[in-house]
Amino acid sequence: MSPTWTCTCMVCVPPDPADMDAIDRRAVADVKRYGWHIILIPPGEEPGEPAFAYSIGMMHSLGHPEILMSGQPSTLLGGWINEIGEQITAGYPLVVGKVREGVVEGFAVTAEPVTAVARDDAVGILRPFYRRDDVPALQCVWASPAGHFPWQAGAPTELELRQPPSWRTPCERSGALAVRPDWPFPVPGDYEVLTTWQVIEEHAPILVVTRVPAQGGDDWLFSTHERAALADLRQIHLVHLVTLRPTLRDLADLPPGWRAVRATPLDPWQRSLFAEDSDN
Repeated sequence: MSPTWTCTCMVCVPPDPADMDAIDRRAVADVKRYGWHIILIPPGEEPGEPAFAYSIGMMHSLGHPEILMSGQPSTLLGGWINEIGEQITAGYPLVVGKVREGVVEGFAVTAEPVTAVARDDAVGILRPFYRRDDVPALQCVWASPAGHFPWQAGAPTELELRQPPSWRTPCERSGALAVRPDWPFPVPGDYEVLTTWQVIEEHAPILVVTRVPAQGGDDWLFSTHERAALADLRQIHLVHLVTLRPTLRDLADLPPGWRAVRATPLDPWQRSLFAEDSDN
């Protein structure tokens, strides 16, 4: 927990049971048992009132800002927030202004601090639970199926309606989060690379990237396993893969003859020289 944070929540300072309603009792019980509680809110009647969900208790249990998500069915959002909570527990906190994969299947996400508007319109129950107005909270923003965040060129207009910009404070948007991201790779976006059908169709994580020197250019292979089956291989334009999996941008300078591996989409890439053999 942050050394500057003094927790005054209902778990640390129990209120008189007579002053607690059903929501309070359920929140306290869940925080004690699981570490946090999830509030699920259905959509309103107006277009600007999306369904949303948020956590209560992560600051108490994990010393981590509470998480707000919106724009999908609230039960689905609740599941995503639970996944984030499990990742935070395992040592992978959400970082403001950083792209993250491995939270939402097939989508990239990022995090931005919530605004005063969000505190009033969305996460209002944080105040009575913690008995203070300054509870740290982040909005976890998800990208479209095509890989665009709400503020980016090419994003559908409904993405901002489903994830209200008034609920978040914009971070520094550069790299993969820029309005028009630059292209960092040494080959053009329409360069054809190899991946697997599992990556394309089942959103399997990319955990191994190999750049094999070849006559007339390099062969790039993006896969889940170090030895992808030949029958599973598919060709795809590099730009489509990088837009959907923004953390691949970290490998734009991978030299020919090198491979990068990570244990999960949350871990940093580990690079090494690649020794090609007959099994690859």
